[in-house]
Amino acid sequence: MAEGFFNEDADHYAYVNELVKNMEEKGVEFSLKENEVEDLSDEYVNSHPREYKEKIRNLDKLAWKKELIALAKQQERMSEVQKKIDKDRKKGNLKDQYEVQFSDGTIFKVNFNTSEVDPERAKELTKNLALAELRPHKAGPWNGTTYIDTLTTPDKSGNYSSGTTWEFRQNSNISKVGIAHHFYLNNNNTPGDIMDDAVSTNTSATQGSAAGYGIVEVVEEPVVNAFTYAKGISNYIQSYKPAKATVSQSFSAAYLGLSINAGAKASWKQFSISEVEGPGICYMFAATYK
Repeated sequence: MAEGFFNEDADHYAYVNELVKNMEEKGVEFSLKENEVEDLSDEYVNSHPREYKEKIRNLDKLAWKKELIALAKQQERMSEVQKKIDKDRKKGNLKDQYEVQFSDGTIFKVNFNTSEVDPERAKELTKNLALAELRPHKAGPWNGTTYIDTLTTPDKSGNYSSGTTWEFRQNSNISKVGIAHHFYLNNNNTPGDIMDDAVSTNTSATQGSAAGYGIVEVVEEPVVNAFTYAKGISNYIQSYKPAKATVSQSFSAAYLGLSINAGAKASWKQFSISEVEGPGICYMFAATYK
């Protein structure tokens, strides 16, 4: 089971996971038609967490309508998280981890880490990023991204690593994907001169992980090392971890196609993206393709 759960939560997700598995094996379909049931309020979800989880385990249509609507809003929720990160970035107050809980109980979690950082160097090298609209510098197979963080290695040659993991959690499902990006920084023995064309980064190794629980099945795909050598400023190495997320075939609510089609067997891609600029500036992104 996923990390960071209390026993009660772990038991709940394990139950839902087994419930969905049994439904698929028996060919049982939970169908929800438009306007079939009323909407369950956010206030109820937050004030009656145990009762709400019990409704999910009992396949209550009010609760599952709530869950499927939230699932269909995943891309929209990522945009809201982006606004919060951008606000902190403009204040020079970026954090290495975020957990944003929405009014319906949905949680978006993300963390970012680098093996060794130089805060003062980062302040100098990234001072012009505060007002920039950051997207991956290298194009890839995604059509929606959320910028997470920027950190900077010390001004010396050496082996470094950076990585990010992001997670989308509801009471009916969890999907998460992460990457660890190892690289070598060569500053050509010219500390302080980031414009030196000899300053470079080179990918040495990558690892990735992905997981899904509940009605969302997550299938890992191999890490892609798209660009492995970058020399000088404004050039980047890039690696990303893709994973395919699919809604269980036992659940049908196609009319809920808001930002993704949340109907049975609907699928989308999730990515964790790592980029490192030549002088050792690390950028992290979460992304989706729908």
